[in-house]
Amino acid sequence: SLPSVTENVTDNVTDTFAELRALAGTPEYKAALVKEAQRLHAEGLSLEAIARMWNAEQTPTLSGNGHWHERKN
Repeated sequence: SLPSVTENVTDNVTDTFAELRALAGTPEYKAALVKEAQRLHAEGLSLEAIARMWNAEQTPTLSGNGHWHERKN
């Protein structure tokens, strides 16, 4: 069976999470998050999937508190 899109993307972003965490609290952090979210979304991940990944990787929110919100309908 073929791996899911999430598995393929997750394999490729481990270093990116470390880079994002290193920027937390800097003026560049928001721009880096937006760029990464756009890249992941272009690769087929939903915003909910990105939030789940960022929560699992403990990527800090912009406020530094709480967690990334997953939309629930």
